[in-house]
Amino acid sequence: MLGWVTALTGLVATVAVVALTLMGHSEAAIALAAVGTTATAAGGLQITVNIRH
Repeated sequence: MLGWVTALTGLVATVAVVALTLMGHSEAAIALAAVGTTATAAGGLQITVNIRH
């Protein structure tokens, strides 16, 4: 459960940072990026990509 919460927090933070940046709120975007990064690092999120040909 903690993994899903962490992944969702990171995703929401990323979307919010992009939206704030596009609207010209770079200071808020930087602060939100720091919070999202901290939440992701604390949860130990690991993403693995397997490519098969």
